[in-house]
Amino acid sequence: MYFVETLATEGLGNRSYLAGGRETVVVVDPPRGIDRVLSAAPTAECGPLA
Repeated sequence: MYFVETLATEGLGNRSYLAGGRETVVVVDPPRGIDRVLSAAPTAECGPLA
């Protein structure tokens, strides 16, 4: 099963997208602070990122 998670940056109108499946994840247009992406990844059905 695949997923797409949208990460909106308030005040800037910017959006990043976290997409993938059980074993692989890709981030499209990541924000400068990658911490938000790393914290969102485990909640979006994938395992921890290393």
